[in-house]
Amino acid sequence: MSFPHYGDASETFAMNFTVQGTTAYKDLLIVRKGSIVMGIDEGNLAPVNVCQFQGFVKQAIKKVG
Repeated sequence: MSFPHYGDASETFAMNFTVQGTTAYKDLLIVRKGSIVMGIDEGNLAPVNVCQFQGFVKQAIKKVG
């Protein structure tokens, strides 16, 4: 998944899976900032809105300091 770099190191994943004919989507970011490592994920039955997900990530990174 193409996604901006955050913190000291980060990696982003986009996943989808189907269960009994229903497809679910999930985006996941793992980021390390200093000694803190956190995972941020968002899931939905429709593809995840990447702009919205980036907004959540930016808010979370601000709180880490």
